[in-house]
Amino acid sequence: MDVLNDIFEKTALSLFPNLVRSIILVVFTVVLLLIIGMYTALLIYGIDSPIRFSY
Repeated sequence: MDVLNDIFEKTALSLFPNLVRSIILVVFTVVLLLIIGMYTALLIYGIDSPIRFSY
């Protein structure tokens, strides 16, 4: 919990109300988990997937 308090106090998030802070952190976490999931899927299934560059 101390880490979150430090993040809130020492960044631009300190300017926002608590509800907006929570929404920003949830959106950031969702995007981060989506990127990690896509990277994992690329590592697992990327070898078998043909990649074609065409128009």
